[in-house]
Amino acid sequence: DSVITTTLTVLQNSFTALAVSICDGDSLFVGGMFQTVTGVYLDTLVAANTCDSIVTTTLTVLPNSMTAAMASICAGDSIFLGGGFQTVGGIYVDTLVAANTCDSIVTTTLVILPVYATNDTLRICQGDSVFLAGAFQTLPGSYVDNLMSLPGCDSVVTTALIVDSTITTSVLASICAGDSILLAGAFQTLAGVYVDSLMASGGCDSVVTTTLTLLAVSRDSVMLSICDGDSAFLGGMFQTVSGVYLDTLVAANTCDSIITTTLTVLPNSFTSVPVSICQGDSIFLAGAFQTIAGVYIDTLGAVNTCDSIVTTTLTVLPNSFTTANTSICQGDSLFLAGAFQTLAGTYIDTLVAANNCDSILTTNLSILPIFATNDTLSICQGDSALLGGAFQTMAGTYVDILQSQASCDSVVTTLLQVIAPVTTTDSATICAGDSIFLGGIFQIAAGVYVDTLVAVNTCDSIVTTTLTVLPTSSSMQTASICAGDSMLLGGIFQTTSGTYTDTLVAVNTCDSVVTTVLTVLPNSFTNLTAEICDGDSFFVGGIFQMTSGTYTDTLMAVNTCDSIITTVLTVNPVFSINATANICDGDSILLGGIFQTVAGTYIDSLQTIHGCDSIISTVLTVFPVFSNAATADICDGDSILLGGVFQTTTGIYVDSLLTMNGCDSIITTTLTVLPTSSLMQNQGICAGDSLFVGGAFQTTSGTYVDVYMAANGCDSTVTTVLTVNALPVSPTISPAGPLSICPGDSIQVMSSSATGNTWNPGGQTTQAVYLNAAGQYTVTFTDSNNCTSLPSSPVSVNTFPLVASSFSYLATQLSVAYTDQSTGSPTSWSWDFGDSQTSTQQNPSHSYGAPGTYTVCLIADNGCGPDTSCQQVTVTCVVPMAGFTYGSANLQVFFTNQTTPAAQSYVWDFGDGQTSTQQSPNHTYSTNGIYTVCLIANSVCGNDTVCQTVNVNCPAPVAGFNYSGNLSQMAFFDASTNSPTSWSWTFGDGGVSSLANPTHTYATVGLYQVCLSISNGCGMDSTCQFVNVMVGVAEASLPQGWALYPNPNQGSFFLDGDRSAGKVLRITLLDLPGQVLIERKPGDRGGRWQEQFDLRAYSKGVYILQVETTQGTWAARVLRQ
Repeated sequence: DSVITTTLTVLQNSFTALAVSICDGDSLFVGGMFQTVTGVYLDTLVAANTCDSIVTTTLTVLPNSMTAAMASICAGDSIFLGGGFQTVGGIYVDTLVAANTCDSIVTTTLVILPVYATNDTLRICQGDSVFLAGAFQTLPGSYVDNLMSLPGCDSVVTTALIVDSTITTSVLASICAGDSILLAGAFQTLAGVYVDSLMASGGCDSVVTTTLTLLAVSRDSVMLSICDGDSAFLGGMFQTVSGVYLDTLVAANTCDSIITTTLTVLPNSFTSVPVSICQGDSIFLAGAFQTIAGVYIDTLGAVNTCDSIVTTTLTVLPNSFTTANTSICQGDSLFLAGAFQTLAGTYIDTLVAANNCDSILTTNLSILPIFATNDTLSICQGDSALLGGAFQTMAGTYVDILQSQASCDSVVTTLLQVIAPVTTTDSATICAGDSIFLGGIFQIAAGVYVDTLVAVNTCDSIVTTTLTVLPTSSSMQTASICAGDSMLLGGIFQTTSGTYTDTLVAVNTCDSVVTTVLTVLPNSFTNLTAEICDGDSFFVGGIFQMTSGTYTDTLMAVNTCDSIITTVLTVNPVFSINATANICDGDSILLGGIFQTVAGTYIDSLQTIHGCDSIISTVLTVFPVFSNAATADICDGDSILLGGVFQTTTGIYVDSLLTMNGCDSIITTTLTVLPTSSLMQNQGICAGDSLFVGGAFQTTSGTYVDVYMAANGCDSTVTTVLTVNALPVSPTISPAGPLSICPGDSIQVMSSSATGNTWNPGGQTTQAVYLNAAGQYTVTFTDSNNCTSLPSSPVSVNTFPLVASSFSYLATQLSVAYTDQSTGSPTSWSWDFGDSQTSTQQNPSHSYGAPGTYTVCLIADNGCGPDTSCQQVTVTCVVPMAGFTYGSANLQVFFTNQTTPAAQSYVWDFGDGQTSTQQSPNHTYSTNGIYTVCLIANSVCGNDTVCQTVNVNCPAPVAGFNYSGNLSQMAFFDASTNSPTSWSWTFGDGGVSSLANPTHTYATVGLYQVCLSISNGCGMDSTCQFVNVMVGVAEASLPQGWALYPNPNQGSFFLDGDRSAGKVLRITLLDLPGQVLIERKPGDRGGRWQEQFDLRAYSKGVYILQVETTQGTWAARVLRQ
């Protein structure tokens, strides 16, 4: 046996992880081939122990950097670019090694800056010098300097130096008193001659000699009154309150004209007035002539020129109307209608009634006649008659004027006759049994008898009578009369049947006794009615009657008595009627007695129920009958009403309709039945989308039916089978970001979906895209159903901008504040202040040690490349020039600092031992006086001092006041000057006030002394005035029995009075403020008296009439309209 003992060792394979970077464009042999893309690659090698050596290589492909740069050199200089020194402007490319050892390709745009050659002209003043050609020059000439331009290149400046001489000038100047002017290095306030060395326009000394004149400031006091509610522009604004206001204006000499205005606000007056007018009259109220009762408001001008508001209550009094009947005798006259009237008629007089209105009297005047009568009067011889005013006994004509019953003259002319006595012989007969008065007694026996009688002429008539006695007779008779008649029987008129006895005179004049049997026959009475037609007549009442009424006729009956017929007559109307009638063509209508078929006017005469004519005029219209042909279409399955039923099949149908006028309209309709259509379709949409089917937007799968209208107007039924496809899953983007790139760089991003991608923005459809601009990027995926996923989560790409360095600065003396104004969002700053000092702040401040011009540069960077900017900064240090102005109010002075440029600190000396370090202080002096005030301005560049004289004056106040009032209430207005600060009023009745503008009410009428005392910090003053007060003056407060009228008036009024209130001492008319306008002293008067007052010279408004008598004082308000 050969026994082999083997010791087995298991060797391990080695695993190595490597990280390798290559530059973009290079390659590395890993994974069995040259790789150019970033990734992880595996290689299996043979290790030293012959086992596998597995190497995992993480390959990173580093990008090359691409940089664009700007460079500039001066003309004649060179710069190393593109592998050589370049002197010509252009674009040069250099491939350098970046920090990651890859190529850094720099593209440089080279700009050649010019070298400037400049000609300049410079002026200096005689005695001054300027640094030119390396030395201070004082003589005119041409000098050359080699300088450095702003970009750092040579700038050759040739300067022509001109030396200007000094200018001397004389000037006249004037200022207002209290102002100052900067002359001889200080503010001057006094007239005089001052010399200043100034700088002329060429920068040289200009010696100015100024003769200063001091102009006066004018001061005026003005009294101004305005009405309550108005305003006055005072003290720089519109004022409405009483007070003292100051205005500083510009006078003719351009100085201040200080006007102190004492403003008094006058009250408006308010008055209520009752006024009455007569109906038909008018009164001017509220801007128009008024005729209707009511309340009217007028705004008038009062004595103080303010509004006097008068409220007038207008009453319209009625006029009275009276009618009178009167008469006068013919030949007389009566004063009517403004004249003496002698003719009958109606006359109108307008009188004044008790209410002072028209009393219109209408008089009906009648003229009574004067009677003229002729009469004849007879008297017996030996008698007398009162005629012609005396007893007459002689025949003749006599005239008497008497008074008629109407009280008018009645002229009677009387013919007087004197009659002689008459002697007569007579014979007489009497019947047996009778007697006769003869011889002074009744005689029954025949004989001769003598009587003295009174004749017809009333005179004596002596009659001798021979008496004869005759015998008497008797008889019987019958008689008849009609009822209503009478017959004289039995000595009276008899109306009833009976037997009556009459004693008559026979032929021989003796009694003839007649007995009569009387029969009364009846009358007949008949009532009738009759009717006639209008236009006919009927004989009744003795004539032909044509109007309705009751008529009576009296006829003779058979018995010869009256037959009385009463007829009630009625007149019936005859009618005339206009009518219209319509028929259809082919019909007829009975008109004009026959059937009519033609249009026209036809007349029918009918009979009313009373038998009178009724005439009807008919206008006949014949309407046409229409026949029309029509076509109609319906869809299959629809119907239409034709031929009286609903039709569903094609055919011809006839309908007979009625037109709007009721005639036949025959319509023949050709009906066509149109076919309908149907369609089935399949549609797919994506989830979230919708499709308008089934009458709405559908979002779920299903079958939907839509009925449309086809071209023939019938239904087209579309059935849609809708499928809703789900949206695909949104892809993802890697890397997820946010990502940042520099300008000109790009970065690759990939979608998780290999196909169906759409990038936004950009619209690329590949899986991987390169992004080279800032923005938000998303990708969507579209599947086979053409559905697109929701956008992926966005990836943000930020682009760093290129930095453009820039800055600004503000120099204040030796200190300069710098402000970075670079663009491109720099993140680091490097400042070089040009004096070996630096800073890395963004906005630094730097203090220089000395004035001068420094080159300041700023380098700004944001990681994508730095940028540099430089500026020339000039630093100066100017000593401030102290200056101030001031204003004063009494002892207080207000100082205003006008130092330029502003100093760092100030010190004031007020000239009275007091100081201040405020910039613009206020200072109060203890006494009047002239003080020297100085201001010291301090700064790091030096100090300056200025002084002025200040005149402090505190004037004492001057008292004054105005007043106005309405009867007892008075308003007082302070009109004092120089700004008083306290007031003390005494009103003369024990009342006091400390207000500036008080109001005081007096209890009684009187003249009061009102005093005002005022003061301020500079002194005091007082003044007094007498004020006339009218207390409680009513509209008419006068003694009993006195009258003031008219009130209101148009400019004139009367005062009627008597001694009931004692002897009149004084009558005074005053305006409301109490000023006396009219004063009269009429003295003692007996009985009633009257005074007239003329106000036409005074304005419209309210006045006070005051009457003083031995028994008291009265007052009344008078309204002048």
